[in-house]
Amino acid sequence: MRGLARIEQDVLGWVDIEIDEYGPYDAICKPLAMAPCTSDVHIVWGHAYMSDAPNRVVGHEATAEVVKVGDKVKDFNRGTV
Repeated sequence: MRGLARIEQDVLGWVDIEIDEYGPYDAICKPLAMAPCTSDVHIVWGHAYMSDAPNRVVGHEATAEVVKVGDKVKDFNRGTV
């Protein structure tokens, strides 16, 4: 999977991300659209908390399709948007 990330101070770019294993209450979602918010702007171009973390993925406000769900997830199914 690819993610939009803060590569270093003032540098935004795409990074490859391995999909982690997920637990019984988790879901893996494929982003369809994302919107960076003010926090993301401060992480990349400002000096917000954890801004020193390399390859920090930004864009936590998204619309996504559910790809996989854990066996305890009841309100979402594969294919839900």
